Amino acid sequence: MRFTGLTIAAAAVILAMAGCRKTPEGIIPPDRMTDLIIDMHKAEGVVDMDYNNWGNDSSKLLLRDAVYKRHGADQAVVDSSLAYYGRHIEEYIKIYDEAIARLQDELDRSEAMGNQNIQIAIAGDSANAWPLARRMAISSVSPAKVVAFALSRDENWQKGDYYTWNAKIINARNQIKWLIGAEYADGILEWNTAESAEGNNAISLSLQTDSTKEVKRVFGYAVTAPTDNDIVYIDSISLMRERVSRQNYQRRNKQQRVVTIPADSTESRK
Repeated sequence: MRFTGLTIAAAAVILAMAGCRKTPEGIIPPDRMTDLIIDMHKAEGVVDMDYNNWGNDSSKLLLRDAVYKRHGADQAVVDSSLAYYGRHIEEYIKIYDEAIARLQDELDRSEAMGNQNIQIAIAGDSANAWPLARRMAISSVSPAKVVAFALSRDENWQKGDYYTWNAKIINARNQIKWLIGAEYADGILEWNTAESAEGNNAISLSLQTDSTKEVKRVFGYAVTAPTDNDIVYIDSISLMRERVSRQNYQRRNKQQRVVTIPADSTESRK
């Protein structure tokens, strides 16, 4: 199971916060809860970016307990707080939105000297190659309703790499359409698609690249459809890259392919 202090269930359970209500004794107050959520998300990032050292259960527990200790809490207090905010959903929405805003602000400031096309080469046989923010909030008034990414080849890519796009979805009122694909140096495109259901759920969409071809880029998109005043939260986003294995490679048979052809040709095949 992935390490997270906020599982889908917990995130849905605590989606809330109400400004004037006095927090009961033994419950983490809103401002401290926001700080805790932020640090838990950062801890998830540590695990994702250095999975070889933090991927085992004991390391995850140590990291989780260290975050709790920093905020003067333990598992029992956190569980009680999650249960409390689960009964006051509007309270946690404010907490969660504040946490996302602060995390996004930190990300924006860290990227201020860069450009969105800069790509960090992620080394290792198992690594998180996700290049964007790990959490997003999309509403009916958002400029874009699509989450999209594109990675260009770097020195750490190998033929046959296996990619898995993971995310948690909170408060989806409509299905979300997902696609992950690869473009090869010879012009062939290959992709997988899926739809995540309404409500609170998770998505895990994989792509097995061809071990005989050189990948030019890996790309993907998720199309949302929030309505009225709804806000769809996409959280804990990752793009895990693994090296080729016999077990994963068999899944290529179910992927869709299209062969690009010269402009003067009228034939195509899938």
